[in-house]
Amino acid sequence: MKVTYRDALGNSTVRILWPIVVGMFQDCQMLAAHCELRNAFRHFRISRMVAVTVTAKRLPKPRRVLLAEWQRENGITHD
Repeated sequence: MKVTYRDALGNSTVRILWPIVVGMFQDCQMLAAHCELRNAFRHFRISRMVAVTVTAKRLPKPRRVLLAEWQRENGITHD
């Protein structure tokens, strides 16, 4: 997906994101995604997404692989 994102200081960037998971917290909703701009996993407040467009680009890796990499990077384990 292509996202125009505004940070806490009001600066906007356009990013290509590969969504991993959505988290719901008491005061906000977050999207965990692989960000092409940073070539890393990042977490984004959904309320700061100014524009979102679904692209025709295919995921760079299978979704299960991206999820496993994100979980490993964030210390999420399953017993």
